[in-house]
Amino acid sequence: MLNCSVKPPIFSCFGDIPLAIGENFEKYLPYAMPMLHGAAGLLFNFLLLVRVICLSAYLCVIRDESVRKAAVSVLGDLADTLGPSSKDLFQSNLFHIEFMRECLESDGEVIVAASWAQGMINQAMA
Repeated sequence: MLNCSVKPPIFSCFGDIPLAIGENFEKYLPYAMPMLHGAAGLLFNFLLLVRVICLSAYLCVIRDESVRKAAVSVLGDLADTLGPSSKDLFQSNLFHIEFMRECLESDGEVIVAASWAQGMINQAMA
């Protein structure tokens, strides 16, 4: 089995070779394209898996009440400090919605911080 660190440079050759031989590469397309397509699919699946693992780790960390309070406060601080320029961040990255909902359903200081942060986000998005 070929070491994973060797594979990316090999696939980059599939771009170098057509540049070097020009239209003569056309006869190799039926062989090169399926390999590139397969590699892209593997890379996508790998990156998706890494994202899921990282998100799981973050969620475990955020279960701690003091960390959740600090995290939700950072969201409020971003909205408060950046103001309307944070609108695109909150509209295009919906990461905060589920987290904010959980915090607003919490107890104690987390719900107070979440209420304030939600107000700041709403104000920035207005």
